[in-house]
Amino acid sequence: MKKIVMLIDLGNEYDANEGLLMDDGKHGVFNESNKLCMVRVSKTEDPDVYRQNGGSMIIGDFEGTDFAPAVAGFVARMKRKSALEFLTDTVIPADEDITFNLVGHR
Repeated sequence: MKKIVMLIDLGNEYDANEGLLMDDGKHGVFNESNKLCMVRVSKTEDPDVYRQNGGSMIIGDFEGTDFAPAVAGFVARMKRKSALEFLTDTVIPADEDITFNLVGHR
């Protein structure tokens, strides 16, 4: 993972946050009020600055300044899980109503 500056979309302006670019180069994580947030990002002209280009998802609580180990652990755990395990072990126990379109043909 690479340290980057992430320009987070606030609607009519962007807020610069320190973040981490994930290995796929399309997603980043930043710390917002002790919540680790993952967003889809795109490159800018500066190789160390990425802009949010999609919604955000809180992946967990975090206190402190160095969140790289927590993100690395999260990525490793997610890579070991199947999609079904993620849904049954993480999404459903959260006790929130979430709508997916997972049955349709693509």
